[in-house]
Amino acid sequence: MIGTCNSSTEKSLKRFIENTLLYHTHPSPEDLVSKVESSVVSLTEKSLIIPDKFVDANGENKFYSITPLGKAIVASSLSLDEGLFLHFELERTLRSFNLDGELHIIYCFTPIFLTTQVDVNWDIFRDQIGEIAGNDEKIMRHIGVEPALVNRM
Repeated sequence: MIGTCNSSTEKSLKRFIENTLLYHTHPSPEDLVSKVESSVVSLTEKSLIIPDKFVDANGENKFYSITPLGKAIVASSLSLDEGLFLHFELERTLRSFNLDGELHIIYCFTPIFLTTQVDVNWDIFRDQIGEIAGNDEKIMRHIGVEPALVNRM
């Protein structure tokens, strides 16, 4: 709601929830309001939204704005977990990004959530890892590929 600018204040979030079908058909609608409040706290802790206070005619109110990371996750249509994971991986990768070889670039642009749909031929993978040396070997270890583990597969 905050990311799409439909609701950006504490009061408008509560008003939005109170006008949904779920709220009117839920056995304990106040639980929904508390879940929204806990979700806002969680989004703030993950640096996806920033709370700010302002004073209007009705008194003090909290205003929430979305961070650039939050905007990127909403715009990408990734789930929250996928977006946060990707952000973590990109931050970690940028700290030691090395353009000497292709291995690091391939890792950065490989879809990480397709791994469950692909059967790995471990013999070919093992052979390819055996041919890696120098900077590519450092990169391989940095991204978490251990040759000893691959040899056991």
